[in-house]
Amino acid sequence: MGATDSSTPAELNVSLPFHRNRVVAPLVLIVAVAAYALLLLTHLSYAAGGSDTSGYMNLARLLASGQTRCVIEPIRMFGLTPTTTLISVFTPLGFTWGIPGTGTMAPGYPPGLPLHLAAAASVGGWERAPYFVSPIAALLCAVMMFHVGREFGLSRILSTAGAATLALLPQLVWHALQPASDVVATFWSLVAIWCALRAVQKPSMALAAGVAFAIGVWVRPTGILLGVPLVLALRLRPKLIVRAVAGSFPFAVALMLYQHHVYGSVLKTAYGTAGDVISLAHFVACLRIFSSWLPLLCGPLVFPIGLFVAFDRRVPMWHRVLLPVWFGVFLGFYCLWGPFDDWWSLRFLLPGTPALIVGTLLLAQTLHAAANSRQWTRTLASALGIAILIGWPAYQLYRRQIFDMASVESIYPEAVHWAERRLPRDAIVVSDSLSGAFFYYSGRFSARAGQLDNDTFQLLRAHAARHGLKWYAVLSDGEPEFHSLAKKLPGRWILMGTYRNVAMWRLDS
Repeated sequence: MGATDSSTPAELNVSLPFHRNRVVAPLVLIVAVAAYALLLLTHLSYAAGGSDTSGYMNLARLLASGQTRCVIEPIRMFGLTPTTTLISVFTPLGFTWGIPGTGTMAPGYPPGLPLHLAAAASVGGWERAPYFVSPIAALLCAVMMFHVGREFGLSRILSTAGAATLALLPQLVWHALQPASDVVATFWSLVAIWCALRAVQKPSMALAAGVAFAIGVWVRPTGILLGVPLVLALRLRPKLIVRAVAGSFPFAVALMLYQHHVYGSVLKTAYGTAGDVISLAHFVACLRIFSSWLPLLCGPLVFPIGLFVAFDRRVPMWHRVLLPVWFGVFLGFYCLWGPFDDWWSLRFLLPGTPALIVGTLLLAQTLHAAANSRQWTRTLASALGIAILIGWPAYQLYRRQIFDMASVESIYPEAVHWAERRLPRDAIVVSDSLSGAFFYYSGRFSARAGQLDNDTFQLLRAHAARHGLKWYAVLSDGEPEFHSLAKKLPGRWILMGTYRNVAMWRLDS
């Protein structure tokens, strides 16, 4: 049912006092969008930090240079056989093993987001422009959420409420403040579903739905799960499905060629194969974790109430089927993934979360239309419900200290720059959580502290001595080796200085 469908019952339009005001409503909307954009941009992190952010930024720069793999320089320099152990030691966070026997490392993340980042950098340079991709995607998610709500038959005010709710979800805002794939993946999921819904009235949109779906898979391989709700949004019509497949086919071929070139198999992604990462043994634990965090972060009006739309016969049948499936495919898959016992694990469900919000709003709209109470009572109830729907995630944003992102992540570039001013260029640096940042900001390979054992350390120490190289360690206080460096890597380590929670040692030979 499209937003302009003349069969949409008039009583489904929820009316608030300012709803028809043609001056106030647009001004309020403009101010809200501007405030949201300002909120994101003033708290944005400009850091290639831990595994995710350094991994995406390193791959973006790698792709921009026309490369897809890197030779592991210390292994080549020492003339060592590229064993599994040595590759693990010198592979920075955000990377994985290349094709066996090549002595290379490969991207540990899919290429979709890095291509977005590289495109931004080609326009505005590497210093700031790539970091704007995620907050822009968050703004576009809100825009697409409004249009998706309209396609499901929601009134303008309820579609706006849905957009605001999605935009304020802590798990979305947290990842809008850093170069991560979650918000971009959510945006392409919304575009794909919107195009598919539009295709029922305008068949040419099915092609666009396939393109958006394929780009989403490039951003995150699990985006392929969206194929199931996408087919439902196309009403199982063969001609529309064929058009969608035609739109996605060139992107699918290109992705398979990329994966074969980088990982040696068309079916192997940056995360491995499906059999490597999923297990039925995880299902109960993951379902419990997600079921605990979803009501807390999104609010109980979103989960589980959003799923109850499946039982409301006043909602069109296709919508009652589509919405639970849209969310359910992501919940079901990630319940087979390894458990992540923290609120940020809801990031994985973001591409399906809009379905819960739309489900809740459809229920509210049909209840409003069916209520026998007076207009002012229904309007007051609607306003209260919308306030709770939007206010819940807004409160959680404040409670979770989401906007500390920039200050927390700034340690990575600052610590690397501080260390590089004190390190000789030919030093061998033991690091771990900073290894991806070292590679991004200085091009330096680190020996990963968590992957080193004494035997490997002594082997590398002998080779380093023959090349006249000195050993240093740069570690944060959250790493086990910070407190037991000399115990794990025997030797006389001399403390050279500290910066915030990072310390540097030199091995006295």
